[in-house]
Amino acid sequence: MRLFSVGLALMLSAAATPAFATESLTCAAPGDKGPMVGLAIGHAAEPAVASAYFQADGAEVKVAVSQSWLDDDKVWVNLGDPDLMEVLVKMRMSGPPDKLRGTIVYKGKTYKASCSFDD
Repeated sequence: MRLFSVGLALMLSAAATPAFATESLTCAAPGDKGPMVGLAIGHAAEPAVASAYFQADGAEVKVAVSQSWLDDDKVWVNLGDPDLMEVLVKMRMSGPPDKLRGTIVYKGKTYKASCSFDD
């Protein structure tokens, strides 16, 4: 169910974009209950996070992208509440694209996590 929810959310967010203009990235802590971040990344002159999905304790948490930094070996994203009044999640990943590793911080707890690009 978890993968279906993420896939559905990312497909819906990318539905209005041209083909091959976006890709999705999923970063998660090990286990079914750990936090998971799903990102739709748009590619134009510079890559940017187009939308995000967050899940913790097996349930979706509504978020909006507060800030994001993307480059060849780093993906840093802050997710806030839908009104962007409070930062809820900080994700810091680094490494080559096929081996992104790092942390997700949620509710004061830091989780080790890894990422994969979805086909």
